[in-house]
Amino acid sequence: MAEGRDGDVTWRYEIYRTADGYCEAIASGPGAEPSGCTGGNIDIAPGTVSVSAESGTDRPTFVYGRAGDEVATVRITTSAGDVQAVETIEAPAELGLSGRLFFEVLPEGAEARSVETLSVEGSVLETHDLIAP
Repeated sequence: MAEGRDGDVTWRYEIYRTADGYCEAIASGPGAEPSGCTGGNIDIAPGTVSVSAESGTDRPTFVYGRAGDEVATVRITTSAGDVQAVETIEAPAELGLSGRLFFEVLPEGAEARSVETLSVEGSVLETHDLIAP
């Protein structure tokens, strides 16, 4: 679905169907296989968000997930107070998933403190604290 490089770290974000629904995973490092799987039901309720954040030593933090169809932007606030906004994208049709997808790479050492979902008009639809403020 997406791949890139951050400094010396190569990464790949994958999302695919499984017998139980779908799986999202990050593979970090040359030739690496995804470490674990976050996923679930193929349907996502309107106005909701399913978010995962993976961080590690000597690598950036990956924030990714799914959001309802009306979510245009996911705003991520880091533990340092920095805010990054990422536009959602339509899930590939062959996955048969409802909702939209998002993926963001935060700088090494940054932690995702919270995420907010925003409508096309910019209204906040939902807020999730990932770590205590």
